Amino acid sequence: MRITIATVAILALAGCEYSAPLSGDFETPLNVLAGTVAADQVDDPTHTILFITDSSNPGPPEGTGGPETFTTVPGSHFTDPDAAGLSGAPWSLTSVPDGDWLVTGFMDQDNDFYISTTLSALAGATCGDVLGAHVVDVETQEIAVVHTEGGELVDDITVALAARLTTERPAFTLENEAIDASPGNGPAVSIAVALEGGAIPQQFKLSATAVHSDLSVDPIYGQLEQPDNDERYPPFEYHLDGPFNPLEPAACQTGFLGRLVDANLDGVPDELPGFEGLGLYDMWPRVYLSYAGDEAAEGETWAAQAAISPFMYGVYDGTRWPNGAPQGFDDDGDGTVDEAFDIPLNSQIYLPELSVTWLPGALRTAADGTSETVTNPNDIPRGAWEISVITEAGQTWTIPNDLARFPSLDDSFVAEKQGAMLIVQD
Repeated sequence: MRITIATVAILALAGCEYSAPLSGDFETPLNVLAGTVAADQVDDPTHTILFITDSSNPGPPEGTGGPETFTTVPGSHFTDPDAAGLSGAPWSLTSVPDGDWLVTGFMDQDNDFYISTTLSALAGATCGDVLGAHVVDVETQEIAVVHTEGGELVDDITVALAARLTTERPAFTLENEAIDASPGNGPAVSIAVALEGGAIPQQFKLSATAVHSDLSVDPIYGQLEQPDNDERYPPFEYHLDGPFNPLEPAACQTGFLGRLVDANLDGVPDELPGFEGLGLYDMWPRVYLSYAGDEAAEGETWAAQAAISPFMYGVYDGTRWPNGAPQGFDDDGDGTVDEAFDIPLNSQIYLPELSVTWLPGALRTAADGTSETVTNPNDIPRGAWEISVITEAGQTWTIPNDLARFPSLDDSFVAEKQGAMLIVQD
């Protein structure tokens, strides 16, 4: 269904004289974005969060960028759905820097999203939330770029929310044996980077996990760890059901929505971009590593992409390749595949675990924005690296995260494992 400005309520600014807000003591004019957020086929509108992201580094799944800033729209501000199932509310965002922006957002249907100053693990859309963006055309769903400069007001931006998430966030644990530990962060996993003979591929396994955390959240500021028995800050339980069991599939469970990519439809899986000739395949979800240790220079960042093996379960039967990715399950643990099936290329399937390979190399970005690809393992910084998984739906999960510091409400969730990380060492 085509969503236009005419179908929903519009923020009325006509006739008002506009004066740009200023930044700090330097009186730099800032910009304002405004318009309407429209929800399609949502019977009970709820709290909605809208973000702007730099168009040159968009957020997941198109990129790895994060929001520059955000605004919220209470569910009570939406109109009642009309005969076509559309409801709308005005929105605005002040103090927007000059730049080129993508405007995206989602409606938090289960009220479990917090932009917390202390717990980023809660800042993600979950199953049932409704996603959307300001688009060039509702048919193509291409996200529009909004340019701001010199303290202008752009007040005709419609954000259409119509894509309901049917997948859960890819919460996971790092399953290698914990042989190191960092105080306050839970168990860590150590991998060795070879100093001689070139980069040796490093492999590790990620397993989907349910999440059942017992938290306490300030509903206004998102602050955590409030005093016990303080009625102003009631306990807040954060639940993600799972993990996905391929033998007993159910909706809205944590897992990895996998897809082996064949973009040119030649019947052969595509190579992972940037890793051609190395036998690594282009497969969703994406796994990224980012350096969190103390060896980087001031303002310097390090990031790397790891590859996923499509041969994660059972025994690889070469006769079934490349027509499909062979999969099998050893449910009884006897070392043989109980059930095996082929996954056609470009088809999506839920996976309960990922086998990940990292060829020790990374993109180094200096403080001035210049970057270079580093492939010499001697130059890879030692210490802690974070692991992030990004799905095709744009849902993310990162470890370590602060859920490791809070009690678990169920034995199926080992909270301490959320503090795990990769420790690169000699």
